[in-house]
Amino acid sequence: MKIITIVWLVLASLLVVLNHVGNYWLGYSESPTALAVTNRFFGLLAEIVLFLLFIIPALWTELTGKQRFWSYVGLLGFWPLVILTFYLVQALAKPAGDLIAQGLRDRVTRDVPLDDLRHFAKEVNDAGFLKEEDLVNPLDISPLTKQQKDLFAGLVAKYPFMHWLDDGQQLRGPSLLNCGHDEVVDFEWTVENRGHWGCSISIDGAKNEINPFPDAIILRASDDIYFYYRR
Repeated sequence: MKIITIVWLVLASLLVVLNHVGNYWLGYSESPTALAVTNRFFGLLAEIVLFLLFIIPALWTELTGKQRFWSYVGLLGFWPLVILTFYLVQALAKPAGDLIAQGLRDRVTRDVPLDDLRHFAKEVNDAGFLKEEDLVNPLDISPLTKQQKDLFAGLVAKYPFMHWLDDGQQLRGPSLLNCGHDEVVDFEWTVENRGHWGCSISIDGAKNEINPFPDAIILRASDDIYFYYRR
């Protein structure tokens, strides 16, 4: 029972850590699975399930009278340990937004050359998507003309990041943003109230110093391209 209790408590702490550091995985993979793993409700649910699983060996020790001390240690120490680990992670680890932005930057710069990102921004600008609309949401492209819809479909097929996080149902790839400026093109993901993370690219290759969100976390890939997470 001693070994079971120790392993069980270690797993409880690791679930808290996984729930947080999984944000890097979310930024890197942009997958529905990573989105679920980093959801705090999912993390709490996983902890509850783990706690309930321990009740079975705890009941066995109560009925047999053997090693009852360790079952009490586990049952009484579980939630204080989970709460303590949560606050330690919040205090010592990088914020979730930093991890998401870092993961996104690492994935995009690994899979897509920076020159391709620059070409992407030029294609979006030339297509005129953002001339009248500040946002092109892939869940609803009805405001676009027939020609623009075809061009948008071409971008999705051509650039891999345009279909990341797409589950074919409620989730789609990134939106295209103007942010009120004609000098840059942004693409970003928005999921419920988790924040918005994406990439900002200068259309003409000039240094990208446009940041309409002062509290955003910014990670540069070059003078004209940066990745961000805004709260």
